[in-house]
Amino acid sequence: MQFLLVLMLFLAMVIAVLTLQNQDVIAFRLFFWTVEVSKILVILGSAFLGALAVFLAGLFQRQRRKLKEEAAKETAKTGKDVPGQQAAKTAAEPAKETPANNG
Repeated sequence: MQFLLVLMLFLAMVIAVLTLQNQDVIAFRLFFWTVEVSKILVILGSAFLGALAVFLAGLFQRQRRKLKEEAAKETAKTGKDVPGQQAAKTAAEPAKETPANNG
């Protein structure tokens, strides 16, 4: 708990120093728009969008894993493959070599 508090205080100090050192106003251009903003807003906005992208990718991966686990449970229960599960299995398995292909 104390480590987390110290880490949060350290990050707050880093953000404060970053803010003080990046107060310059820059022209931010995106396609046809030009907006004048502080450098720190661009830096923090970029960091936020990156964190959001990582969060959404993790959410997608978690949902995909959950669907695979549910399909595996359904297969174990009924003994029948769930539609789409066989395609996922064959895509995940490496190609099997036959003696004729070894040359």
